[in-house]
Amino acid sequence: MGPHSGLAPVGAGAAPPQGDKAAASIEDSTRLEYAESLVSEVPLTGQMLSLQEISDRIQIQDLLTRYALAIDTKDWVLLDTCFLPDATIDYTSTGGRKGSYAEIRKWLTEALAPFVATMHCLGNTTVDLEGDSARARTYLWNPMGYQKSDGEIHWFTVSAHYVDDIARTPHGWRIRHRVIENGTIIGGLPEAPRS
Repeated sequence: MGPHSGLAPVGAGAAPPQGDKAAASIEDSTRLEYAESLVSEVPLTGQMLSLQEISDRIQIQDLLTRYALAIDTKDWVLLDTCFLPDATIDYTSTGGRKGSYAEIRKWLTEALAPFVATMHCLGNTTVDLEGDSARARTYLWNPMGYQKSDGEIHWFTVSAHYVDDIARTPHGWRIRHRVIENGTIIGGLPEAPRS
């Protein structure tokens, strides 16, 4: 048994339980044995990370947060610190474009202009490190407010995963390739303005 094998099952050493209490005690005992078997077979904390791996993970999380801040504040110079100059991006899953970083950056400045609010909330992130490269998958929840020509705000939410290929550079981690997967639009995209 695992490291908790010295623990006695519920009811051990006591008189056999009676009635409904007996079923509860057996169930608790079974749960304890099952939990102990898991602890002995699967390390709950995983492999110990080196200081470099911890630092890399924090820097990658900072990169992802910096991206969200750059988009939400429309700070295109800050956005430049998130991508390699030759990066490629694919936003087609959520109605966007696909292309080089330069093409997507130009498109973003135009496409986001009529939005009075965007809030790129990043959730769970998994990071697989391999030397100077990493792959990350991050949950996205993004409420957006689009101001229509009549002044009314059309609210909708984008839910998706960012899947990123990331590279270490002399200036820190940068996104080499990004694709949005599992894109879902809640509330519908706003109508394109009529020319």
